[in-house]
Amino acid sequence: MRTKTLLCLALITMLITGLSITLQKYDPGNNETQLITGRGNPKTLKLTFERWKQRYTRNQGGEILSLPLAYSRAFSKETLSATGSIQINLLDGKTEVTVMGLDNRNEYDLWFIDNQKEPDLSHSANRKVKIGSLQYKDETHQILTWLNRSKLEGFKLDQVVVAKVNQTPNNGGLLYGSPSFFQRLFYTDQLWTITDIGNISHPENQGRVATPFQFLLPKPVLADGLHRNLEVILGEQIAKGRDLFINETFDGNGRTCETCHRLDNNHTIDPNYIAKLRDDDPLFVHENNPDLANLENAQLIRQLALFKANIDGFDKPATLRAAPHTLSLGLSMGKEPAAKDPEIQHCEDMLGWSGDGSPNCGSLRMFVIGAIIQHLPRTLGRTEGEDFRLPTEDELDAIEAYLLSLGRQDPWNLDSMAFSSPIVEKGKELFHSKDPSSGPFTMGTGECKGCHFHAGAISSSTLANGNRNTGIEDLPHPMHRLIDATIPIDGGFGDTVNSDCGINNDQPCYGNKKFSMVDAFRADTAPFFHNHSVNTIEEAVAFYNSDAFNNADDRGIKMESSTVVAIALFLRTLSAVDNVDSAYQQLEHSKGLNRIRHSRKIIHQALADSSDATEVLMGGQVNANPEALILVNRAIKKQKKARKTWSWNRRKQVLTQAQTLLMAARDAMVTE
Repeated sequence: MRTKTLLCLALITMLITGLSITLQKYDPGNNETQLITGRGNPKTLKLTFERWKQRYTRNQGGEILSLPLAYSRAFSKETLSATGSIQINLLDGKTEVTVMGLDNRNEYDLWFIDNQKEPDLSHSANRKVKIGSLQYKDETHQILTWLNRSKLEGFKLDQVVVAKVNQTPNNGGLLYGSPSFFQRLFYTDQLWTITDIGNISHPENQGRVATPFQFLLPKPVLADGLHRNLEVILGEQIAKGRDLFINETFDGNGRTCETCHRLDNNHTIDPNYIAKLRDDDPLFVHENNPDLANLENAQLIRQLALFKANIDGFDKPATLRAAPHTLSLGLSMGKEPAAKDPEIQHCEDMLGWSGDGSPNCGSLRMFVIGAIIQHLPRTLGRTEGEDFRLPTEDELDAIEAYLLSLGRQDPWNLDSMAFSSPIVEKGKELFHSKDPSSGPFTMGTGECKGCHFHAGAISSSTLANGNRNTGIEDLPHPMHRLIDATIPIDGGFGDTVNSDCGINNDQPCYGNKKFSMVDAFRADTAPFFHNHSVNTIEEAVAFYNSDAFNNADDRGIKMESSTVVAIALFLRTLSAVDNVDSAYQQLEHSKGLNRIRHSRKIIHQALADSSDATEVLMGGQVNANPEALILVNRAIKKQKKARKTWSWNRRKQVLTQAQTLLMAARDAMVTE
C-alpha cells in the first residue's frame, strides 16, 4: 500500500512538474490585446500624422475639408485630363467645386457617395446624393452651394464624383475624390481633434462638441473610444493593415500586396529573392493560369524583377517597372510648388517611380486600388465583381495606416552626423556639400544634395519630392530591352505623346521623361532605378557621370572613381545604420509578444534587416566599418538563438542582448 501511495505521489509530482514546464514553454498570456505591427511603427505614424495635421490646418483651416478631383483609371468611364478640387466647410456646409479641362459643350453633376454598406448589399445599393450641377464660367466648371443637413442625415462621405448630367456615378462618373485616412482621423470626435477644430479658425467656438457637418466624415473603424490613446488607435489600424497587406487577395488571382512587396526584403522584390521562390508562388500566376499569360513578361520577372505597369492607361502599351519599396512614404509623397513644376499640381500624392504611380496621380488610397486592378485580377478583362473586389473604406484606412507607418519618418540630419571611417566621412562631405562660388556644378563632387537632401527623396530647395529628367531611359544597351526589344520606352510622368525619346531622340513614348526622386541611402534595395538598370550602389552613383544624365538637362557632373567609391561607401554605411535601427525597433516589438509564433515572425524580419546591414557593409569590397560588422554578426547569432527560445522571459533577455550589440554597432559607425 505504501509503495502504491509513493508511486501515485511521484506520478502527481511528475504531472505538476510537466504542467509547469509546459506553461513556461508556451508562454501563457492574453494575446488578444497584443498587436502584430511588424515593421509598422505607431510612434512614427503618429509623428507623420502630427506633421500632416500642421500642414493641413495651415493650408485649409481645420473646418475646411479639401479634396482633389481627378480622373481615375479605376472608376472613370472616359479617359480625360481634367482636374479640380472641392472644399466643404464643415461648419456651415458651404461647398465649392472648381474643375478645369471638362468639355464645355456638356453639363455635369456633383454627387456624394456613401460606400459603407451591409455585406449582403450590392455595389449599386450604395447611397448616392446629388448635390447640384456645375456651371461653365471663366473657362472652368464651378459650383457654389450650401449642403442640406436633413438631406444628408446619416450619410457618410466616402467619395465625391463629378458625372455627366442625367447619369449616375456608376454609369457616367468622370472625376473622383476621397477623404484620406488622416482626414478621417482628424475629423473624428476624438478629444484631440475636438480641441483643435474648436481653436484653429474660430476661437469663439472653443469647447465645441461637434461641428455641424462633421458627421459626414466616416471615422476609422477602430477609432471608437473617446478617451483612448492615439498611439493605441494607430497601432490597431497598422496591425489590421499589415494583415490585409500580407493575406488579403481581394477575390483576385491569389496574389496579395506582399507578393511583390516582401516584408523581409525591404517591402520590395529582386531577382535573387525571386530565384528562391517555389514555382507555385502567386508571383508566377501568369505562368500557371492561361487566362493570365499576358499579365506579366515571364522572362523579365525572373531575370530582372520587372512587372508590367499600364502607367499610361490600359489603352496604351504597358511599361516594365520594378516594384518600388514602400518605406518612408510620409517623407516622400509631398509635391513641389507650382512655380517649380506646374505639371504635377493636379497630383494629390507623389507615388511610384514617376510621381503618377497612383492612377492619374491620385492619392495613396487610389494607389492601392490601382495595384489591385493592375496586378491581382482573375482575367485581363479586369471587371470589378468578377475579376476582383475593391477594398472597403475601412480596409483602405487600415492599409493606408500601415503603409504610412513603414520606414523612417524622421529624416536624417547629415549636418550633425559624423562617421568613424574617414572614407565614409569624406563620402558624406562629397555627397552633401556644394561650393556656391563655383557655379551650378562643382567638379569632383556628386552634387547629390540638390535632389537628395539629407540623403532622402526631397529637393534641398523645395523640401518636397519632385520629378526630374535624369536621362535614365537613354542609357545605351539597357538590359530589359536586350532581353525583349519590343518593350516600349518609359516616358516617365504623364501620358502625353512624346516623339523624341530614347538615346537618339527619335523614339515615341508617353510622358515628359521625368522620374521621381528616391531615397539615396537605401543601398539594400538593389538593383536600382525604375528599370533595374544598374546592380550596385557604386554603379548607381557612377550613373551621374554618364552622358545620358548630363545631356538630359545640360548638366556638368564629373566624378573621379575615388569620389564614386567614397560616396557609395557613405550610402552603404547610412543604409546599414538604418537597418540596425529597424532591426532594433522590431526586436523591441518582438519582446512584447509572448506567443512564440508571433515573436518568431518579427524576429525573422529583424534578422532580414540585420543581414542587410552586413551585406551592404561588405558589398563594396572595402570594409570601412570592420568593428560594426563584427558586432552586427554577433547580434544576428543572438537573434537566431532567441528565435529558438520558448521561454518568454529568456527570449526577452536574449533579444535585449542582441539590441545592445546592434546599438554598439551603430555607435561604431556614426555619432549624432
